Amino acid sequence: MKKEDIEKINSIFLTKHTKIIDEDPCFCGSGLLFLDCCKKEAKFWISDKFLNKVIGYAKANAFNVSNIPTSFMYEYNEEFQKKFDVCANLDCGNKCIGSHIFGRSLVKKHFSNTKCKGFEIDNNGKKQLVEIGTNNDMKYPIFCSNCDDRIFKEIDKNDHDLLNKDNQFLHFLRSMSFQYQFLRSQLAFSHQLVFAYPAIASARSIYNNDQKKEEKIDLTWFVENFIRYKYQRKLLRSLWNIYNGSTEKNFFVHTRAVITENILFANGIINPQLDLQNKKIIFKKHASILYVILPLSDKQLLVMTFTQDEEYIQYLEQLYKSNDYKFKKTINTYLSPLNTLYSIFLHSNYKASPQTLINGNKKKFI
Repeated sequence: MKKEDIEKINSIFLTKHTKIIDEDPCFCGSGLLFLDCCKKEAKFWISDKFLNKVIGYAKANAFNVSNIPTSFMYEYNEEFQKKFDVCANLDCGNKCIGSHIFGRSLVKKHFSNTKCKGFEIDNNGKKQLVEIGTNNDMKYPIFCSNCDDRIFKEIDKNDHDLLNKDNQFLHFLRSMSFQYQFLRSQLAFSHQLVFAYPAIASARSIYNNDQKKEEKIDLTWFVENFIRYKYQRKLLRSLWNIYNGSTEKNFFVHTRAVITENILFANGIINPQLDLQNKKIIFKKHASILYVILPLSDKQLLVMTFTQDEEYIQYLEQLYKSNDYKFKKTINTYLSPLNTLYSIFLHSNYKASPQTLINGNKKKFI
């Protein structure tokens, strides 16, 4: 792509959608500050080979690139990680290694055959359960080797106390770091995809024999990712500040054990719009809830939620005071979208639908 075309597209990011300042994280997802990144030079760095694959995928899907399949993301992530594989400890800056999302020892404790199932998006854009390994398949570039070994050593023991508040916090920190790193990759992909739109539009015009049609660049996915990225980076910064000893105000943690029939590992970030009485939640700013679900035993799961947003205080109080059935039903709504890869891991013989991921009898909780 010509340098002037890259600069032209970059100006669209700058003037209309980001309102970015020098000290903000760059909108390209590099993890660098804007001052040290795209302010100096706009970056289009995906290979021609990968770009041509995206164009080919667009042709085969009516030029719709809103739901890129897993195989594309694998290939893209390899390029992204070679260029921007920076540790999720925002005060570190070292290169990442493949960190285990939930902790290898805890996972192996429950998946003795080293196999489980995870949700991913296939090449047709459909979410499906696939068998995966519990070692490398459950890794993601999250931390450098020093941070990974030093900070999370305690919760990587298979017999660590999940009811200990310090251990729970470390699970929140690791899960939030994974969500941040995954979103950073998504943001970078949506950023690069915008640069690819002219090539996709040109291919569409040739395909439809309509070269007079003026194409508009769709920034919807990028803008959504960028808003989420700035918020999640702020939340991650708060968690690192807490880890480093600062007293952060207004953070709320709830935990509850649930009896279940199947083992489940999960984490994610949600933004409920209605409370449990179906009343609309009034938001003053962007808000979210981080959840982590881990097995306490072969018959119990621990559901943990973390938020810094007052908008969700009443919602979470309602949730954790609700009865057995209501609690499980609500947690299942967290899990059913399954929008992020490798956030859900299930026992290898699990056959339930996303709507019944947490099931079992209706006995009382611990």
